Amino acid sequence: MSSCLRGVVLFLMVGGLLAAEEAKPQANQERTPAELEALVRQLDSDDFALREAATAALGKGDVRAVPLLEKAVNSGSPEAAWRALSSLELLGMQGSDEATVVAVCEALTRLTESGKIPATN
Repeated sequence: MSSCLRGVVLFLMVGGLLAAEEAKPQANQERTPAELEALVRQLDSDDFALREAATAALGKGDVRAVPLLEKAVNSGSPEAAWRALSSLELLGMQGSDEATVVAVCEALTRLTESGKIPATN
């Protein structure tokens, strides 16, 4: 197993595998780039229910959300950053294909190297 994949597995285990069990994905809906961007903006909404819904929706298997989520982790908002990481975690665990899992792994590696998330051994 590659060190990147081991890191992702450890991150996901530590980050809350049980929470993902409660957030089972529904049918994968194809969202437009504008809809994905709107969902990312909602991660920092004043409305708790909207933040929760956006976090869950972004974690439902759309690989195009990965770079948007990575950018949100680097935003100045702790709430948006935490929720973006949660969505990345869900994407990694529920990745419907190898490309999604690889994209999440690469994003988490970059975030770890930048110091945005702690490194694991």
